[in-house]
Amino acid sequence: MAVFRSISLASVTVLLAQLNGVQATTFLAPEQDIVLPASGSASEPLEWAGANSPYFAGPNIYGISNAVPDNCVVEQVAYNVRHGSRYPDAGAYAQWTALYAKIQNATFTATGEMAFLQDWQPVLTNSVAQMSQESTTGYKEAYDLGYQVRTRYPKLYAYGTPFISWANLYPRVVQTAQNFVRGFLGQTATNLGLIISINSTGSPQALFDSLSPSDQCPLFVDGNGGTQQVSWNNIYLPPILERIQTMITGDLNFTTTDVNIMPYLCGFESQITGTLSPWCGVFSDAELKQYEYSQDLRYYYGMGPGTDLPSKMMLPYLNALVGMLAQGPGINGTFANGTSFTLPKILTSFMNDGQITELGAATGIWDNTTVLSGTEIPEGYDYISSHFVSMRGTVAFERLNCVVSPAVKARDHVIKARGEVKIDDETVTITICPTQTGPFATYTKPAKSSSTSIITETQVYTITSCAPEITNCPVGKKTSTVVTSKTVIPVEETSASTAWQSWTTSTTLVTASYTVTSCAPTVTGCSVGELTSTIYETVTWCPVTATETGLAATSTGAGAIGNGSGSGSSGTATLSATSSYNRACTNKSKPKLSTALSATGYSSPTTFATGIYNTTSLLSSSTSVPYTHATSILAHSSSTSTSSLPNPTPTSGSTNQTYIRILINDAVYVVPSCQDGPGRSCLMSEYVALVESKVAAAGDLRTRCNVTNTASPTVLKGASFFTNLADSWLAQVAP
Repeated sequence: MAVFRSISLASVTVLLAQLNGVQATTFLAPEQDIVLPASGSASEPLEWAGANSPYFAGPNIYGISNAVPDNCVVEQVAYNVRHGSRYPDAGAYAQWTALYAKIQNATFTATGEMAFLQDWQPVLTNSVAQMSQESTTGYKEAYDLGYQVRTRYPKLYAYGTPFISWANLYPRVVQTAQNFVRGFLGQTATNLGLIISINSTGSPQALFDSLSPSDQCPLFVDGNGGTQQVSWNNIYLPPILERIQTMITGDLNFTTTDVNIMPYLCGFESQITGTLSPWCGVFSDAELKQYEYSQDLRYYYGMGPGTDLPSKMMLPYLNALVGMLAQGPGINGTFANGTSFTLPKILTSFMNDGQITELGAATGIWDNTTVLSGTEIPEGYDYISSHFVSMRGTVAFERLNCVVSPAVKARDHVIKARGEVKIDDETVTITICPTQTGPFATYTKPAKSSSTSIITETQVYTITSCAPEITNCPVGKKTSTVVTSKTVIPVEETSASTAWQSWTTSTTLVTASYTVTSCAPTVTGCSVGELTSTIYETVTWCPVTATETGLAATSTGAGAIGNGSGSGSSGTATLSATSSYNRACTNKSKPKLSTALSATGYSSPTTFATGIYNTTSLLSSSTSVPYTHATSILAHSSSTSTSSLPNPTPTSGSTNQTYIRILINDAVYVVPSCQDGPGRSCLMSEYVALVESKVAAAGDLRTRCNVTNTASPTVLKGASFFTNLADSWLAQVAP
């Protein structure tokens, strides 16, 4: 269902003025956290190590700037972050020490790129204390991210207010959250910062209500690359092994398993020591790309799009998170002691590589990605592990409040009901021109921006019932969206208080053609090509007489229809007018049902042709759509929120809409089925619907996981831990 937010016409104008006056921002935070040097054999060795790469900003593969799109402000943002660079786990370190033992026990001479072998040893100096912890580079990555996010969204946090982050209960994950908060809050972190750690197995009630939901899914199995990775390793590793062995004489004989560890060592040793590892000089760019592709397969067929159940693990979390972003800022939560707090406008959640992979798969950005082969690297594929699951990898969602242009045509939609109906609809612009001063407040100085404003109405039709003669009634199915834009053109401003006397009249005819293109197999008598309905809409703006009861204070912006106040006003000028439907407003060419709209500043009788059934809209009018006795509801939302620029107060009939934008390692990624918004963002309501459809398609995850504990919830909450800090599996941790 299409849903849009609304703001007053004056506020839109003020917002446009603010946006138009903003110059490009130059941030001091560096794009990269560390230097990414070349080795003697490769130009970018640290950027090809997949999940073993230190953080680096993802390449702009779609050619979309990550700057906030024109005419948009960020109202809210949610960062989902993998832990920063770390020391190895026990299993990986055992491989390092086994390789070291093999080298130490051999008698050999190494030359060329392998000459360092005689002196090489694992770089951990206190393995017991360092094991699995965040490394020094990881601390820097997390701290720098805190600084970067704080300076990128300065209007989303008020200095001196508390700040909460959430983290999966895992030492290096909690450490990353702590260092992020320190970088974000600076010297106030100790007093104002708080981390909520989430124990994914701390209670049966934590089922799909944590940052590691797979921990309570008995049937979850990490595919670990599947047979495709095994096949690929058997193809690319032997030639590299053969080349390496040519630089070694003696009884040191490596295996392909040994060779597969070496790029891992390149990434890990470099970030642990802060110097480029000699292992990075062993491989060419082409060989490192082959290793990276092995990592791509590991995640694609481990927990990513190439899997079924594993790729669904983060769907409940995503559904809950997107639901909160759709609501906007101002959501309240409760501490364990019963006191309340307001959810930060900057939401931050810290997790592991598996959850980042599962979340990425859930977002929809890879719904149409190339299926990865186990025998060759596909041309131009975009599922590249180094770009999203590197150390400190991020999946971020921005809630954008954007002023949209009325000139954009509504795109064709394909609606799937019982049959498939193609709807060709078009945006219609209605120009309203006052003959005198128009319904704006009086100014003492001109506005600095255009006074053109836009009203957008979105109508979504839902079938509730059909006439008896209609077979296969598509009850509950959406059949059409008709968008009507009304633009108020600029008006002359005067220095004296003047009421307007009359308006010119503009009448518009809207035709929406519904053509059946195909039907489901169960539909009999499919009427392919049959025109099912035409909608006639006539909107007439009638003469009104206004009386002025006050004067506007001096303003630097445009006034508003309705309250007569402009941006910066300290006083108000209330303009009131009444009118009734009369002969001057009559359109005699069509049957009509009239309704007079009384509003402060203007009145608008609106007529529609009578049709097969009545619908309800914002202007309380009636229209017709193709199915008999159905009901159409104009879906809309009206809420107040704060954006990264001073935010307008929403009222009915505005031109701004809410979108969502996804950034992966700071690069913009698009949702293939929803990318028509500014900067190829997705309309928030459409993305909410997309995620909900994915949740429905995934089925009952409790059953699919074979959860048998009767204490586990039957309704999966996804992320109640954001607002209910009293849950038993949560704990508070100081930064």
